[in-house]
Amino acid sequence: KAIQTLGLSATAAGIGLDALARSQQTLSANTRDMAADLGWTEDQMRALVVATADVTMSVGDTIEVMDQAYRQGLRSADQIKEYATYWDDVATASGESAPALAAASASLNAVGISAENVTDSAKALGYIIENTTGSVGEFLGFIGRTAPELNKLEISIEDVAAMLGALEDKGIKGRTAITVVREAIEEATRTTDDYTQAIK
Repeated sequence: KAIQTLGLSATAAGIGLDALARSQQTLSANTRDMAADLGWTEDQMRALVVATADVTMSVGDTIEVMDQAYRQGLRSADQIKEYATYWDDVATASGESAPALAAASASLNAVGISAENVTDSAKALGYIIENTTGSVGEFLGFIGRTAPELNKLEISIEDVAAMLGALEDKGIKGRTAITVVREAIEEATRTTDDYTQAIK
């Protein structure tokens, strides 16, 4: 069910979209640099933006998300479009901002989920949307802050999502739940470090 929530967005409205994109006399400086680095013309860049933007993600937001894709190492049109479409889907399902989520998603790299494989986060994010009152943005921020500990303890983002869901069932919600999970992870890390030191 969670994965279905992150299904394909509505098809592009089309009406007036090309005109809206072309009404912007120039792309942002960052996007022009991206186009130049990729060997694209501004018209080619606009065409990709128009092909990706839809009724749930404006042209401006699409440009911002594509800029994040580029910053996170994506270099092909297909990769950039898939990345932008994914964060559009997540934003639509969660009611959050696609550009903000794309920016926060850089934290996923720290737990082994690159921009190229960003859809690997769908199960965890879908669970957060379906089973908790927390936001996806807060979840991504938490993953970024605790990545070293999560990696050391071999805790996946799906595990973290499940922990937050279990706390929600007990009435511990939102940021309070995140605080509880963080404290548990910190305690587990200290215990592991103490054990490692003891056996040296």
